[in-house]
Order: sequence, then C-alpha cells, then structure tokens
Amino acid sequence: MGKLFGRGGAPATPLDADARLGRVLDAVLDCCEYALFAGEGAAGMAERVARQRPDRECLACEPGSDSFYSATARTAKVKNLYLFNQRPREFLLGVRDGKPYLLERDTLVVLHVPGGGAERRVFDEVAFVAEFFAAPFLLVLGCRVPGEPGFLYDTHQGRECSPANLGPHLGGAGAGLLLPAYAPPGGRLRAKGWCLLPLGRNAHHLLPEETSHLLRKADPEPAAALP
Repeated sequence: MGKLFGRGGAPATPLDADARLGRVLDAVLDCCEYALFAGEGAAGMAERVARQRPDRECLACEPGSDSFYSATARTAKVKNLYLFNQRPREFLLGVRDGKPYLLERDTLVVLHVPGGGAERRVFDEVAFVAEFFAAPFLLVLGCRVPGEPGFLYDTHQGRECSPANLGPHLGGAGAGLLLPAYAPPGGRLRAKGWCLLPLGRNAHHLLPEETSHLLRKADPEPAAALP
C-alpha cells in the first residue's frame, strides 16, 4: 500500500492533505481496471494516480483551455493518462458513447464537487454513474462526513454535498457507503471530506483487511422523491 504517497511532480491534490485517503484509493485501484476523474483539479489528481499506478488507465476532463494545454504538456510521457478538454457532463457522455466497454468494468470514478463550470450538475453526475456503470466505485470529494466536522465539504447549487443528499440520486442501483473512520489530519492543508460508494456489482465488495481501520460503513439514504 502507500503507492500514492509522494507527489512525483504532479500538482497538489486532496491526497496531499490526507495520506490515508491515498491508502484507500490504492486498495480500490487494486480492484479496478480504469479510473475516471472530473471536477476541480481532476487533471492533477489523474496525473498523480497515473504516475504512481502505471498499471491503470486514467481518464480525466479539464474544461479550462489553459489548464488543459498545461496539463497535456506536463504529462506527454505519461502513457496511461488520457485528458479531455471537456466539461464533466460531456466527459461522462463521451465515455458512455465512445468507450461503452468501460461501463461494464470495475472502474473508479472520482467526482470532486467544485469546478467544472457554472452549468455543472454534480448530483446529476452521481445519478449518471449509478445508472450507466455496472460496477463502479464512486468517490465523491468534498462530501460532508457526519460526526467529523473537521473535514471540509462543499455545497452545490445551494445544497450541501452529504450522504443524505447523495442517496436519492442513486436510483435503483445497489449501493454501499463508506466514510473515513478517522479524524481529519492536522497540518497546513485541511483535508476534504469524502465518501466512497461501491455500486452495482461492487455494492457488497469488501476492501482488503489492512484498510478496514480507515473505513466505517453507513447506510445510504434510500431513493426518494427529489425536490
């Protein structure tokens, strides 16, 4: 474990503020063939993962033209990383329509709540992953962690990102819910809250025992009528 420790030249990511999240992601990536990234800093986080895990194919979207061209120049030799100058919705639709085989594979999908432009709809992206991916591990960065107020979390379209607000967007997909079982680490960088949603075929997947002390199980909120 610990393959995601150390920046390796990539820009700062949430992993720099929370090394234990890196250990969780390593365990998830051991179960996955692909990793997708969308939202603020998606290109940087995908670069970080791709450099440290050359055995995994990583795809990310970066809607800002300057940031996109900077990232592509910086990662030209990272052969397992594919960047797209698209907004998150376009990116996910492109995966569905252009790479449909990914929908059936064990895939890590990382959605960082901020970023992606004013027209972005994060809760719709969660619903999209739940509907179209057969076996995803959905990591939502910027999620409120109940009982741990020290973690940073984000709001989107006036609603906080929380397990309670994510649950209704999972539709009929089988879902697990894993939250950090530790207090946010101290230090100069404050850690982002997160939740990990194993969905579909992976809803009851058990991650390796060596990560069990980092995770606590919770029950996803059932689907309900959306406002």
